[in-house]
Formats: sequence, C-alpha cells, structure tokens
Amino acid sequence: YASVTQFIRLALAAGTLSLFLILLSYFKRRELGQRSSIQSLLIALLIAFHVICGTISGFKAQVVMPFIITGFAYFLSTGRTPRNLIVSAFVALILAYLVIEPYRVYLSLRHSATVSMTEAVGMIKIVINERERLTHISDVSLAEAIVSRFDISGMTALAVNFVDSGALQAEKRREFQNSIYWSPILAYIPRAVWPGEKPSFSRVGLWFNQQVRGRWSDDRTSVGMGPIGYLYMAGGATAVVLGFFGLGILQALIFDGIARGGGGGLIIFLSVATSLVLIPSSFGPALVGVLQMLPVAVVGQMLLLRRSGSKIANRG
Repeated sequence: YASVTQFIRLALAAGTLSLFLILLSYFKRRELGQRSSIQSLLIALLIAFHVICGTISGFKAQVVMPFIITGFAYFLSTGRTPRNLIVSAFVALILAYLVIEPYRVYLSLRHSATVSMTEAVGMIKIVINERERLTHISDVSLAEAIVSRFDISGMTALAVNFVDSGALQAEKRREFQNSIYWSPILAYIPRAVWPGEKPSFSRVGLWFNQQVRGRWSDDRTSVGMGPIGYLYMAGGATAVVLGFFGLGILQALIFDGIARGGGGGLIIFLSVATSLVLIPSSFGPALVGVLQMLPVAVVGQMLLLRRSGSKIANRG
C-alpha cells in the first residue's frame, strides 16, 4: 500500500493548506464583523475534529498543529499575537505527551495490529485511567520525551559523535546520500513504473532513536536528529555546507520568485513553508515532500483564483 499511502499523504498536506485558508478567511471576516455564531461553531468543531483525529492516530504533532495553524492564520489576518492560542498549543503539547505516550505503550502490548475506530476511542479511555501504570512500563520520562523533541543541538551532537566514532556503516551513509540525490526522481516517478522496489527513507527517526540513542526496546518512537545531523551523516561538514546552500537557493526561488507574485504565489509558498522554514530533520524526504507538494499547490491556487475571478467578472 506504499503508493496509495503516498497519495493520502499528499491529500493530507493539501487538507492542511485548506484548513489554513479557511481559518484565514474566517479571521478576516471576523475582523470586518461579518462572521456569525454558526461559523464560529463550525470552526471550533473543525479544530476539535483535527485534534481528536490526531489523538486517535497516536501522533503528538497532529494534536498540537491545529492550534499552531490557527494561531498563524490569526496573526496574518489581524497582525496581533494569538496569546490564547499559544497557551492552548502549549497545553495541547503537555496533554499529548501525557496521553499519546502511554497510548502507544498500550498499543505495543496488544497482539492485534488492527484497531477499529471504536476500539481506539475505548483504548484512550483505558489509557487515561491507567496512565501511571503504562508510563512506568516505558523507560523514557515525560520531561526527557519532551526535551528530546526540541533539543536539536543535543541530537545533532549525538549524530556527529556517531559518525566521528566510526559507528556509521558505509551502506547507511549511502542511504542518506541517495535520499538527497534521488529526491527529484523519488518525488515524481510512481512506484508502478519503478524498476524493482522503490526505496523509502521515511524511518530515519526510528533508526536514530534505536541505533544512535540506544533505545532498542522502543520500536514506536521517532526522534529527529536535526538537519545538520542528517547532512553530517550523508557526507560530513561538506554535505552540511552544500545542503544548506542548496536549500537556501530553493528558499529564494520559491519566496522571491513565487511568493511575491500575488495571492497565488502566496498560496504556493504557504503549502511548502513548513519544510522550507523549519527544515525537518529528515532532509532528503523533506525535499521529496516539497517537490511533490508544489504541483498540487500550483493546480490548487489556479482553481481557487480562477473561480474567484470568474465570480467577480460575472458580478461586473
């Protein structure tokens, strides 16, 4: 199902962009006094739906991201800092670690790999009641789990030391290199026409957590080593310099060459802004995601703006 899930990921990325555009329009209408109570209720339900789906799926980022996306849309629409949303995102982060981590432990203790929606909701209730017991099963404390997500410098140091100590195998280094070199090919050539099995480099975080950090018993947690650590794995300091230089060129092309070209350019830029601005740890797969999302964003903004433009023309 790898080829199918790839299209689902693209649809999810487009859905995130759609959520952002809906929120952007809502906050602008609210500033003009054009919003209604029904619209506010629908927006609240939409955000709650994303949070619930993120909780059931067991991904902490999907619990927090709806608040970040909402805050970003609010800031662009009003020019004010969304203090309440910042606090909400922080609270969601803490709750995500308190619930999602024991939820994953509970899933790992199950013998069945398939879980229905009803079972998932029931398991969350069990996790909330038995959180203390499930937390003790894991050898990772809550503070360590949270800090490890934001301590990019520490994770980078671990990656650099792993390479300098000679622990990185040549075959694994080639995988890091190929994920970058082949990114344009991996982005656009489907698995149906790929000769043999199409390579995948999406489990780097799990490998890093087990091989580098030594968390052998944890087969569900992925930890990012940071883009510097990823590039250093691929080719040392030279790869770090060349990687960031190439990324800077891509950032300049999309921001200065596309984003400044009106509303359509801004939509295209926002569709890939997360990877270009935050620079994910999985440097190679992130490039693939950016290259795959660009055509989707181009078509999407054409449809959105053409429809809007035709309405204005008809009114005129």
